[in-house]
Amino acid sequence: MHRNEMTPADRPIAAPPAEREPAQIRLLNRHDIAGFRMLRLAMLADAPSAFGASPDDEAVLNEDAWAARIGPDDNTAVFGAFAGQRLVGSVGLVRQRPAKMRHKALIWGVFVEPTARGQSLARRLMQTMIAHARALPQVRQVSLSVTASNAHARALYESLGFVQYGHEPDALYVDGEWFDEQQMVLRFTSAA
Repeated sequence: MHRNEMTPADRPIAAPPAEREPAQIRLLNRHDIAGFRMLRLAMLADAPSAFGASPDDEAVLNEDAWAARIGPDDNTAVFGAFAGQRLVGSVGLVRQRPAKMRHKALIWGVFVEPTARGQSLARRLMQTMIAHARALPQVRQVSLSVTASNAHARALYESLGFVQYGHEPDALYVDGEWFDEQQMVLRFTSAA
């Protein structure tokens, strides 16, 4: 052995990885289209049974369509979780437009990249979106759909106060397999 070579026992122990800086959550805007588009296509590929759209469905959307989806405006919002400058998670909301249904909003597209999981980002995104929806005038409830077999997501939504109000058999057909969906709602006020 040469004098300057170290055996494994002589090598210094690597310092433990630094704690991850908490992800920042903020409302997305037109400047975030490219990052959101990349994340959305990744989520559709990563969890095809969790979303009604496919990567092929959304790959053809133009920038105006992505901008309309992001908003933000009185009817549309998407919040994103950022690790540094990189978008690693998102949740969307669309408010019903007809006058008789303006009291309802739909939460969609809840996703956190696999590398960013384990930090409660889905919970933080959902809490942020629920607070946003509560602040919208006249909104009394938010709903969502979840793949019935996704116990982890259902447990998250239930822990936030959502309750199941419907079950749709064979809601999605993905790669030769049928998936049921559950519809869930969180009411902000009791019925009048």
